[in-house]
Amino acid sequence: MARDVRELLDTATRIDLERDLKGDELITARERYPGLGEQSALAEYLTATNLLLERYRRSREVHPGGAAVVRAAVDWERCGVTRRIASEDLLFLASRKLTALRANLAFTDRSFEEAIAWACEPVVSTAALLTVTEHGYDAFDYVVDWVSDNEDPVDDATWARVAAELSEIEGLGIGLAAYKAGRYDLARQAWEAAARHEPTAAVTLGVLRAEQGDAAGAAAALQLAIDSGHADASPMAAVNLKVLRKEQGHSS
Repeated sequence: MARDVRELLDTATRIDLERDLKGDELITARERYPGLGEQSALAEYLTATNLLLERYRRSREVHPGGAAVVRAAVDWERCGVTRRIASEDLLFLASRKLTALRANLAFTDRSFEEAIAWACEPVVSTAALLTVTEHGYDAFDYVVDWVSDNEDPVDDATWARVAAELSEIEGLGIGLAAYKAGRYDLARQAWEAAARHEPTAAVTLGVLRAEQGDAAGAAAALQLAIDSGHADASPMAAVNLKVLRKEQGHSS
């Protein structure tokens, strides 16, 4: 048997693959796997997804502080915030999540640093549950998706923190996430902040105002998008405004 296997292997052609993708392969891989980011080692990234997911799922029992830190960063991204979560926001939200996990636990300066270090510890190459950047902390994208599909909705404290720091630049994404979560007041607040900066936000604001029975406010938002001349948002707003006027009994 061993001889047969050896003879079979001897007939095989060995192909050596480089560890890192380059050129078009790397571009395609990053399009298909956004979490690959600046990495170029696809095999390591794919291996890391399962290891990191298992690490996160076990963290409530083996490292509740680390679990709280990771979940805080994950929920921050689930709210549609594009900037990385800063240390002060991470501590504020993780502290509340830690108390929810273990009522008798609270972060000290040292335990918070230890939780961060645990979350940022790579399991394969540079892949970790959290990555430190110059602007804050970034949660591993696969874990963000898994939590969104399998765990509780984002809590009130996180949404409140996001709302308190709302900016017009992030308004569209935060509004979409809030609308999807059924938090329509926050969606409206976010889109109102972004409407003059982002024509698409003016369209979504107009649609939401119409759903809430504010026809005049809806028309104003849609007209704002039309006046922007945006290639996509302007014609979309025109169609919605025509429908709105028809529903209100106007002929045009």
